[in-house]
Amino acid sequence: MTTILAVRSLGMLLCDTQGTYGTWRHQARKAFSNGVGLYAAVGDAQDCQLFLTWVMEGMAREDKPVLHESFAAVELIPSCSIGHCAEKLAWENVLEDVWAIGSGRDFALGALCAGALPREAMDIAARCDVYTGEPIQCFTLDKVADYPKGVWLF
Repeated sequence: MTTILAVRSLGMLLCDTQGTYGTWRHQARKAFSNGVGLYAAVGDAQDCQLFLTWVMEGMAREDKPVLHESFAAVELIPSCSIGHCAEKLAWENVLEDVWAIGSGRDFALGALCAGALPREAMDIAARCDVYTGEPIQCFTLDKVADYPKGVWLF
């Protein structure tokens, strides 16, 4: 799957860049900006693309795409609010300062609890989870205006 980590207090979203298709590994883009906030998704590549389109078109309730059970996403918006949704695209506010999704989630969160910095935690997840791979990308809310809108960031 992947590992995505959001840190509210730092306005930071981190993603690995490994995608898998069966036994084949490849580089994959997992985060994008809508010009206001940062978003990242895990799951089937087609579902992730449908999600990007839905967000960029305004997230209308009546236009929600049908996604697979393995889908999950995180949003980080300027109020430093973290949101999380699964395949039904029902956003939930995350109260914790840190939120992670994907197969390397437990490794990243465990590393943070042991004192690692967010980037170090992602490196540990990449070493421990076969579905998480480097390089790690780090995006911050203070640079949202610099990121292209509506495309997967690399």
